[in-house]
Amino acid sequence: MNEQRYLTLRRARLTEELSELDALEAAAAADCRPASGRDIPRMVTVREAARRANLSYHYIRKLCAESKIVHVKAGSKYLINFDSLVEYLKKGEIPDD
Repeated sequence: MNEQRYLTLRRARLTEELSELDALEAAAAADCRPASGRDIPRMVTVREAARRANLSYHYIRKLCAESKIVHVKAGSKYLINFDSLVEYLKKGEIPDD
């Protein structure tokens, strides 16, 4: 399979998975709103972010190291702002792996 076809198929798969994530986010967001109306950022581990987005653990760590997504580093651990990851992927970035 040539590289362009692979990238096209990968983009289509990511788009489909993101629409599923959007549906899950909408359901979860209804449960995460405090009385003040402000959203509470949903922070997840790198492993959880990789599992939810169907991406590799190393790719998520790379995004953190390059400051492409919002995260917090606690010791050697990263906590990912999941909404930031979803927005980054919606922009059309395709993983190199």
